[in-house]
Amino acid sequence: MSVHDKKRIPPHIHFQTEVKEVRQVRSNRPLYKGQHWTDVIIDSILTLDQTIIDFTRQYEIDESPMTMSSGTNQVSDATATKGYCAKRLSSAASGTMFYGPYKNFEESEYYAIFLLKVASNASSSNLVTVEAHSEALGMSVSRIIKPNEFTANDTWQKFALKFIARADISDYEFRAVNFVTGITDLSADWVGIVPSNVPLGDTGITN
Repeated sequence: MSVHDKKRIPPHIHFQTEVKEVRQVRSNRPLYKGQHWTDVIIDSILTLDQTIIDFTRQYEIDESPMTMSSGTNQVSDATATKGYCAKRLSSAASGTMFYGPYKNFEESEYYAIFLLKVASNASSSNLVTVEAHSEALGMSVSRIIKPNEFTANDTWQKFALKFIARADISDYEFRAVNFVTGITDLSADWVGIVPSNVPLGDTGITN
């Protein structure tokens, strides 16, 4: 679902009219070396007509084209962006929480930002892994999230994951996998995609 519905954009990020990008790939390194997106070295200069930044795209976890796995359900939540979110109870089976949308992006480096919250932040155990994944490339960029990374119980927090997209790949997905049962309830509101040059330090994002 496109993020150019300004009602759904968080208050710290606004609409951007145009982004022009100049990019160079260093000739002494192959574009996609081995199996790691982080091996790509790109020198980027972004010239913005405005200094304010918008999400390139934003996907509600509980709406198409995202998919909630069995054991993850849409629930009413007044603190969620649209009043609903995806939730997986601590009693649900271990496994995948959500996945999608299997889309393509302009070739560039991005952050995938996951808006999540937990019922309890007491545990230091692995709770879930968030990933940017392409089956066509056979590659994933991932990070493990633990409840004690959240600053408060039942409070939304953003987690950023950097990935590089190729223009000829059309199956990029953003997913939460390896959910561990018996730790705490996990809620997910949306995944937003922004260019990697967006400064995250003052936007309440964990990266």
